[in-house]
Amino acid sequence: MMQGDFLVYSWGDAILLHDADLRKPNRKVRSKTCSAGSIFRANKERTRRTDGNTTHDIYEYGLYDAFRGASHAVANYGADGAPHTEDAEIEDTIQALHEYTTFLMNLGPLFAHVQSDLNVGMGDLAGSYRYKIDERKKRAEGHMWRGIMDIDSLGRRNPGAQRYAMYGAGTELRKRQDMIGWLSTHMDHKAVRCFRLINEHMEFFNDLWRSICTTDAADQLMAGQTTGHSMAMVHDFYIRASAIRALPFRRFAMHTAQDLLELRYALEKRMDEERIRHLTNRLREGTRWAFALDVLQMEIIFPLSELVYRLKRQEQKRRKQTKTAGKIKITYSMAPDEFDIILHKLFTEVPRSADEPDHSFETRLGKIYDQSIRSPKKERVQLLLGDMKQDIAEDDWIAVKNSLVDISRKI
Repeated sequence: MMQGDFLVYSWGDAILLHDADLRKPNRKVRSKTCSAGSIFRANKERTRRTDGNTTHDIYEYGLYDAFRGASHAVANYGADGAPHTEDAEIEDTIQALHEYTTFLMNLGPLFAHVQSDLNVGMGDLAGSYRYKIDERKKRAEGHMWRGIMDIDSLGRRNPGAQRYAMYGAGTELRKRQDMIGWLSTHMDHKAVRCFRLINEHMEFFNDLWRSICTTDAADQLMAGQTTGHSMAMVHDFYIRASAIRALPFRRFAMHTAQDLLELRYALEKRMDEERIRHLTNRLREGTRWAFALDVLQMEIIFPLSELVYRLKRQEQKRRKQTKTAGKIKITYSMAPDEFDIILHKLFTEVPRSADEPDHSFETRLGKIYDQSIRSPKKERVQLLLGDMKQDIAEDDWIAVKNSLVDISRKI
């Protein structure tokens, strides 16, 4: 695809401007059609790993997914030393290497049994790096295995060579830590810019709501019909809606732009009040969907996804230490207070204090009357939300998160 197929932002992300076939020329692979509004993010590591066959991460559902991807990457790197992150994992490995070499240089031949136990532990550590993708980690693994071999190729005990091998592993891991610092800053910048763009689009829908969608705004719209002020305002909103390119806002904006075009025509032709009310009502319900999706994505899916990912890393570390196998399941008991916050934002029936307003997703959904819009979806979303309650009943929060993501993609 050519540069003209994309709107490229200053921070590097690009929005696909029209549907496109991603099949590479002269390659016998199944084609993949990517929808206009998808976000492309260059990934040099993926490019190197796939010999240039895959050069970008593609967020087919748009800005929320791209924001979440960058934010989770920052949390995963953990350049600030946060527990259960890649940086913390590397720091623990470096500490283990240091302790191993310290014992290695101070243990005499009478403590060969201790050396054997240490080698078992270091073998487990080296083995945990077996499937790492990063080149520095792969090289560190190689150094670790050489450092564990207490007999060299000439049959001699050579603790000096073992020590230098472990130093080599530590050096490679320190280089990865330096890279983590850069990557964390780089991805944090992308997350911030995606967040700003999301807010810009939501600001458009907030302005639209205040200016056209409420009953008072619709009354003023018709009152200003004779001066041409209303038509000018509607036209300005039409221009703003037409400029929105990124999914999922693109879907809302396309319908909104069409409604605004019809509303401007109705005002110009001095159509009856019933027609104008019908159009402002349609704009109102479409805008409610934009608000509902933003609540679902930013207040529920994003924190839940971060929570599930953090708990999963903790459980992986625990299982590595205890050598426990089996599928990981994230349950309510792992973080009850945090899961309660998610439930509070999700459902209407969660207990609230008398003076606490109910802004839950389920309540917002109930207020939408979308039979007048072009593609009603309330009934389907309510059914999916009901199905998701089964995941909660089964105490499977990975399934809950996946179900919520699926719901968001149906809106």
